[in-house]
Amino acid sequence: MQQEAITIACYPSQIPRFAERAIETLYGSLYSSVLHLRLQGALDTAHTYAAWRDGELVAILLFRRQGSKIIVLNEGMRLTSDDIAAFANYVFGKLKDATSIHFHAIIVESVQHDYPALLLPCTEDIVIALPKTEEDYLASLGKSTRKNIRQSFARLQRTLPEFSHEIRPGSAVPEALMRDIIGFNHARMASKQRASALNTETSDKLISLISKRGMVGMASINGRLCGGTLACRIGDDLYSLVNSHEPAYDAFSLGSVCRHLMITDAIKMQAQRFHLLGGQFATKKTVLGKRQQLDHLALYRSRMQQILHTGEIAQLAWRSAMYQSQTWLEHQASLRDKTLLSKTAALAFTFMRSVKRQLLDLLQAWHANPRP
Repeated sequence: MQQEAITIACYPSQIPRFAERAIETLYGSLYSSVLHLRLQGALDTAHTYAAWRDGELVAILLFRRQGSKIIVLNEGMRLTSDDIAAFANYVFGKLKDATSIHFHAIIVESVQHDYPALLLPCTEDIVIALPKTEEDYLASLGKSTRKNIRQSFARLQRTLPEFSHEIRPGSAVPEALMRDIIGFNHARMASKQRASALNTETSDKLISLISKRGMVGMASINGRLCGGTLACRIGDDLYSLVNSHEPAYDAFSLGSVCRHLMITDAIKMQAQRFHLLGGQFATKKTVLGKRQQLDHLALYRSRMQQILHTGEIAQLAWRSAMYQSQTWLEHQASLRDKTLLSKTAALAFTFMRSVKRQLLDLLQAWHANPRP
């Protein structure tokens, strides 16, 4: 059987013109896109690896060097074992001082290569596979979910007939309105005695992303914003990045209404997947979200190099264990039977979230100022 011809090119410290569009077409992942990575400030010293198989582009990986470590910047995409092996062979063959390669938050179909490897679950994405029509989507929902959606709309129309919802391109939405939607998220987190992940820096980057490539769903009453969704489409995939509403409208399930309206609009736009990101799987499952595990993959030049990186491996294993424990506790806490196990898990989940945040802060501080 004739072997496929592989052509590889590497562009040191630059991203060629063709790469930005090609990455989105190839992977359909927001977290792999040049736009997202540039906003994160991750591309200042990025190299670009591109591979063609029989003339067809099959892989584009953006990476940077951190000492002897090679860090792949693309995240959220699916990689084949052939793509991973070809990249590892190139790196270890050309960069003689490279001792390890790290892929973060990727979907690994299989790992078949000649290098010692570490593969650990690190996070998740909850994804809805979208049908062709809104009617098909509604028909696929569970009976109680369908009923709740209809009741929420009926309650809104009966009690607040001035309610309206529209979706606009991010470039056509004033920044102040986007900040209001982020503010609703802060208020809801505060009501649960939790800190929002959307701090000032993260919010600024998010608004820049939405203004350039995103869309905004806006729920209003008498023309006053009361809820909304910040989303971004990459290829056939739509990412719901923030979905929040004013806490005063909790009784109307306004957050669920906004999310449903964005999902149905994504169907009208012929998107194929709707990304709900991680966490709160129990509620996202009711709208047909399915958990997609994302892994951290580390490859080492040799078994000796893997042994020499024992400290790094221990840290990666700890992070993975924390993620998996938190996921399990979240599931137990969401059980409706309210057994002793689920009640205990709910308390443990809250405690672990607090401990995890504190430990991560300590680790980051230690890395910033290591002491002998």
